Amino acid sequence: MALASDSNGEPQKYYLKPEIDDQEQEQEDGLLIARQITSSSVVVPMVLRTAIEVGVFEIIAKEGEGAKLSAKDILEDIGTNNPEAASMLDRLLRLLTRC
Repeated sequence: MALASDSNGEPQKYYLKPEIDDQEQEQEDGLLIARQITSSSVVVPMVLRTAIEVGVFEIIAKEGEGAKLSAKDILEDIGTNNPEAASMLDRLLRLLTRC
């Protein structure tokens, strides 16, 4: 019995899952980690408390309905010297949106 081949005469490859690039794999891994974290009964309340304490929700509400703010925009109102703050706030917000 002959094997199926592609246009170059190479044997046809079959995948259970479509091939994904590194960025897609990183996003998929991040989503899996987020699901694991949000299933924890401790993490979500801590993240929510942090967002409240630094005033994230007040800043978003102040901008009004339909406003689109980045983590950097929010941090301008919070004020911080931490160079990693935008990345940290972005992760915090992404986690809250998946709850």
